[in-house]
Amino acid sequence: MGSLKKNLIFLAVMALTLPCLVAAPPVLSAPELTAPEDGNRLISIHPHLDWKEVSGADTYDIEVSSDSSFSKKIDRDKLNAVIDWYVIDKALSPGKYFWRVRAVGVGGKAGPWSSVRNFTIFDPKFKVTLKPGISCEKLQAAVDKAKANSPARIIFERGRYHFNKGPEDKLDNSVFTLSGASDIIFDFNGSTIVLDDPADFFFRMNNCQRITLRDYKFTRDPDISANGTITAVDKANNSFDLKIAAGYDKHIFPREVNQFFIWRADPDDHKKLHNEGPPAVFLDQSRNQKLGERHHRFFAKKGFEHGMKRLAPGDFIQMEYRRWPFAIPDSIDDLIISNGSGSGHLLGFNGCTDVKVLNSKYHSEDDLPSGGGFLLQNNRRGPWIENCFFGLSGDDCHDLAANAVVVTKVHEPKKIRIDRTHAPVYWKSGDELLFFDPRLGQSL
Repeated sequence: MGSLKKNLIFLAVMALTLPCLVAAPPVLSAPELTAPEDGNRLISIHPHLDWKEVSGADTYDIEVSSDSSFSKKIDRDKLNAVIDWYVIDKALSPGKYFWRVRAVGVGGKAGPWSSVRNFTIFDPKFKVTLKPGISCEKLQAAVDKAKANSPARIIFERGRYHFNKGPEDKLDNSVFTLSGASDIIFDFNGSTIVLDDPADFFFRMNNCQRITLRDYKFTRDPDISANGTITAVDKANNSFDLKIAAGYDKHIFPREVNQFFIWRADPDDHKKLHNEGPPAVFLDQSRNQKLGERHHRFFAKKGFEHGMKRLAPGDFIQMEYRRWPFAIPDSIDDLIISNGSGSGHLLGFNGCTDVKVLNSKYHSEDDLPSGGGFLLQNNRRGPWIENCFFGLSGDDCHDLAANAVVVTKVHEPKKIRIDRTHAPVYWKSGDELLFFDPRLGQSL
């Protein structure tokens, strides 16, 4: 009995003292700031801030101020600790700014603030001003001049700029190109960029650093898309007749483009896709037939005939027959897209780092579903997308960061196969791979 009593006392003491054995929350250290360096001069109106990860952090507090005492804060935010960089979404005017970061633990207890750093935003001295009506050749000359005299600002006087690069036997004409440049701001001042040729895109950039495009709208004339109602379907010949809606009289389908396809809309709400599909039906451009005023016959492209099975007279159709994006940046470090808007496809990125898309909207002119969107491939970090809307019906939204890959096969014990062969080109020795199981909804 004595032995039993001793054991019971022992268990009771253990129960009472167990709470004391719970580990205390880790002591959080002050974050070590890494970029920008203290006292840096920047032209970027949306600079990004970097710091080293703090062990035990659950979130980070970030503060930016126009004075060193932080009594005049211009930006405050809280980030999940999986993120260790921050983009200031408010466009900064020229001047001196101070910033600091602190880690916050799971229980909400904050660690010490980091040391305070400062940077200065300055307006480039070299400026080029453009007016509506400028030719593609003169725009290219202005861009070349800015590159040679960077840091520089290219200023578009507010207006409507039409560009038609040609020649019509090419499918990838860019209005201007920029290579090996740094520290250039394209300030559109609310101007509209109009691309008059379906195969044109506005620019192609490669191997550039710290490029900003701000306050613009882009569109195409005719618009990137059309819509109408099916009047007849010939499933034996894989064709359908379409009456183009009023207001799309300029849609004459004048030439071959890189892609040409249709979506079936919801009969009760044309701003939505039909929940029964079909997925995109690609069309054979070489067989288009004009039957009458805004009345055309289209044929399914080989390999897409199966989509015809779900089409019927009376269906409302959204048509995309121009698919080149507004621009193609390639291997750009620190690209800012700010306050942009437009219809259709925005950008096709390749191998870029620190892309920032802020306060922007991309959709069709009439707010119907659009095949356009945002395509970003091979980005090592980012993109940082904040306060944006992409009204699209295509397959590009999932491609925001193509470093996310799908494992298609596991080769025991240490080999995997993925579905994107280009992604590893940008992987480096020492990169950490995180595995996520969508069936379990959790990381492995």
